[in-house]
Amino acid sequence: MADHSLAMRRAVVQHLLQGSVSGMVGGRIYGEEAPENSELPFIRYGLPVTTPYESSCGRGSQHSIVVHVFAQGPYTDLVASIASAVVSSLDDSSLPVDPLRLLGISWTGTRIIRDTAEMSSYHAIVSLTAQTIGD
Repeated sequence: MADHSLAMRRAVVQHLLQGSVSGMVGGRIYGEEAPENSELPFIRYGLPVTTPYESSCGRGSQHSIVVHVFAQGPYTDLVASIASAVVSSLDDSSLPVDPLRLLGISWTGTRIIRDTAEMSSYHAIVSLTAQTIGD
């Protein structure tokens, strides 16, 4: 079995950077670390949870993916719109996870919370699962 978490992160971040979601956040889409004092809105790939995956198609990895969206209010409209665009872009997509084979990526839920003590700063947590097969 192989851990494909690095390839998965690269594929998700690249896919979001190349799509319409990128324009919604001014191209501010990052891996696990966003630059200090990043301008809102921005997107950050969460820390992965990866487990072995095996099927008749082969062996690979099961990925629990979290994409974080950060935006300023005054309401949740902007963060919800960006999170919805992330879901539309990734759910059931055929993003390339080179050199692996992506069996599927599915949206499992979104949660919006306040980001800080500041009343108008919001954080959307978009959860997805994916399976990859390969070396």
